[in-house]
Amino acid sequence: MLDSRDQKETYNCSAVNILGQARALVQLISQNILSVPVHPRVSLHPGPHCAIEESNYTLPSCHVTGYPTPVVSWKKSSGPLPQGRVKYNNSALQILHLRKYDSDVYFCSASNLLGRVEKKILLVVVSPPRFTVKPPAKVVAWVGSTLRLNCSATGDLQPVISWKKQGGQLPVGRSQQINGDLVIRDISKNDRGNYICIATNARVFEAETVTCTEVEERISSSIILASLDSKYLIKLSLYLDPVLQSPGRSRFVSRCWQGKPDRWLGVINIPH
Repeated sequence: MLDSRDQKETYNCSAVNILGQARALVQLISQNILSVPVHPRVSLHPGPHCAIEESNYTLPSCHVTGYPTPVVSWKKSSGPLPQGRVKYNNSALQILHLRKYDSDVYFCSASNLLGRVEKKILLVVVSPPRFTVKPPAKVVAWVGSTLRLNCSATGDLQPVISWKKQGGQLPVGRSQQINGDLVIRDISKNDRGNYICIATNARVFEAETVTCTEVEERISSSIILASLDSKYLIKLSLYLDPVLQSPGRSRFVSRCWQGKPDRWLGVINIPH
C-alpha cells in the first residue's frame, strides 16, 4: 500500500530597476512516498467448475493483493499436480488433456514476508453426453399420421434431452416429449424439416443429432385406378372377371397380392 503525503512550497521571484518592478510566484510540490507492508489476500471463486474430459482447461484466475507482491503457487488436495500437463500463467493454472482423476480440490496460495493465505476451488471433470439411441438421419411421414423420433443419451451426469426444429418451432399443440422421444400428431406438410435432438449434461456440454423429415400424401388405390387410361381399365375388367369367378381364384389373388406392382402386369399380361 502506498501512503502519499504531499508538501507544497511557494517561491517569490522579483526583479527591480529604474523603470519599475516585476514579480512571479512559483509553487513547488514535493511528494513523500512511504511503503507500508500489507498482508496477502486471495480472491477465488470456489466452484464447482465443470470441464470436459480430454480438453485443456484453465482454472479461474487467483486474484492476489499485498505488499511486497505475494508469490503465488498452486497445489492439489489429494497429491501433486498432474506431471507434464500443467502450465502456469501468473495467477492462472491450466491443466492439459484432462483426465477423470483430475477432479479434485485445488488450492491457490499467496505469501509474502507478512504471512501466507490460500483459497480452494473444486474442479469436476465429466465425459460429454453420448447417444445410446439416435433417431434415423431421414424419415418419411404420411400426412395425418403420428411421428415418433426416439432419442436417449448417457453421461457422468444424466443428460437432459430436448428437441428443436431447425429454422422454426415445434408444432404447437401437436407435439410433446415423452421420455426423451419427440411425438408429433396429425402430421402436415408444414412439419417437414430438420428436427434436432439435444443432449445436455451439467447444463454446459451438449451433443446433437439431426433428423431430416419429409412429409408425403398417401396414395390410395382409387387414385392409382383414376390415373389409368380407360381402355386399360376395360381390358383389366374383362380379364379379371372370369378369373375371379373360377375355382382357382384364391391362388391367383394370393399370387397377385404377394407380388410387387410390376408382377401384376406379368400375371395379367394385357395385350396392347
